Amino acid sequence: RDTEAQALQQLVEDSISFYKKGQDPLVIALRHSHGDAIAAATRQRLKAEGLLDAEDHPVTRLERVDLTDTQRSDPVCYQPGQVVQFHRLAEGGFKSGKQYEVKRVHAGRVMVQTRDDKEKPLPLHQPKAFQVYRQTILPIAVGERVMVTQNNARRGLYNGDLVKVQKIEGHLLHLDNHRVLDASQGLHLRQGYSVSSQASQGHQCDVTLAFLPASAENQIDAKQ
Repeated sequence: RDTEAQALQQLVEDSISFYKKGQDPLVIALRHSHGDAIAAATRQRLKAEGLLDAEDHPVTRLERVDLTDTQRSDPVCYQPGQVVQFHRLAEGGFKSGKQYEVKRVHAGRVMVQTRDDKEKPLPLHQPKAFQVYRQTILPIAVGERVMVTQNNARRGLYNGDLVKVQKIEGHLLHLDNHRVLDASQGLHLRQGYSVSSQASQGHQCDVTLAFLPASAENQIDAKQ
């Protein structure tokens, strides 16, 4: 484990050397846990080098909960605090693109609510109209590299896009592709300091680095 930790730290130092040159390296990590560790260590070093703003702005990140249509129809599968986002119109006045937080599950009904609306039951008989997400807090700073995790055609953002946060004004994130995200609601983002080997195939970068420790050998074999 010490060797793995040292290898990860060396990878981060190699990345920082490219960031200093104005290049954004593409780092491949086979495991989510490795990607999280790389992101945390990279952010720390970028802040130390003055390449990432010192102040973090916490935003709500939405991470998809993998549920089948049948499971999304079952109130047992819901927990308070989850977010439901609609991608088409549904009965009860639910609009495409709107997000609703699960407030309670009672008597076979899932009650959801927006900040400016009353509680109402989720149309469980229309599971194809929405997806379910868990909420986590994602620290964002000016200069942050983030990856889009879900298509947002209205904003011109697509799953796998790597973008940088150029400016933060209140709850608005201004990106380097001239798009603006409203962080007053949950965002489909994650820190973009590493990608999976599959996701890396859709990106072109000047520099590509990979973290391939012995603990991921079974995944390396599976990819070959």
